Amino acid sequence: MCPFKGLTRLSPRLCRGSFNWHAAEGLLRPIDESRLDLDSIYPTILEQSDNLGTIYRGKRYAVPFSWGAEGLSFDSTVHDYQSGGVSWSDQWSLENKGFVATRPRSALTSMALMIDGTGERLDSAYVNEELAREVFGEALLFGIEHKSYIRQFWNDVEGLTSAFTLNNCVIGQSWSGVGFDLWKNSKSKFKFVAPKEGALSWLNTMALPAGAQNTDRAYELINWLSSVKGGGMFMAHTGHNSVVVGAESGLDLASRDRFDFAYNSGQSIENLYWWKPEPKWFQDLRNLYVKKYKAA
Repeated sequence: MCPFKGLTRLSPRLCRGSFNWHAAEGLLRPIDESRLDLDSIYPTILEQSDNLGTIYRGKRYAVPFSWGAEGLSFDSTVHDYQSGGVSWSDQWSLENKGFVATRPRSALTSMALMIDGTGERLDSAYVNEELAREVFGEALLFGIEHKSYIRQFWNDVEGLTSAFTLNNCVIGQSWSGVGFDLWKNSKSKFKFVAPKEGALSWLNTMALPAGAQNTDRAYELINWLSSVKGGGMFMAHTGHNSVVVGAESGLDLASRDRFDFAYNSGQSIENLYWWKPEPKWFQDLRNLYVKKYKAA
């Protein structure tokens, strides 16, 4: 719950598994879009948010305000990768054999996206169990064939950080926040970039509880975080990405350079691959294939 009374934080990620926020009748109140100024939000993010649970039965119930991603961190003393041209497949190049870090829970998803290329089959797999088995089966086969490339699996911030700083990994799947911390703390030795097929991305939103009383102030905060100045301050003080176009202008020069490199001066934002709400059968199936991947 947000400390700003009248406002709550809701993420479409909560829709994974069997939970959907709208199944809890009376949880949220519809948002009056006439009181919002959403023109500054990346159009693609606003559009994608509608498919991730912010709209229900034609009414808006949530407004996006921040996002993050899983992309690739790499050792820039080993690789001279350039923004906008890096693929998920680059980590599986022969020269990286034995030096890759990855997260088992999402590795098969990035592999499926890499094999797919467009994300269309992966999108369809969320609603088609037979196709989902095909997609994860293909990813599992690729993962097993390239398992010798893995130097370290990671599951948390500490594991991801140590993979690069202590265990000599030179490339691997990485959360953006940790990737930027690695970049900063290593004096630019390690860099983070969104793959051209799309970084795996999640979205955080703001919503109004049904019993909210301070709605005027809540709308003020929503509009503040939807402004370039507010979004920039949010990025500067939290380290998370704002959904506002140009919010990175509020960052210091080094942080702005890291953002511009990672997301190709904002162009990669148009091609993010958003985590979808997951039916329970999908979640269970993916977990089964991840288990097979780890055990192989």
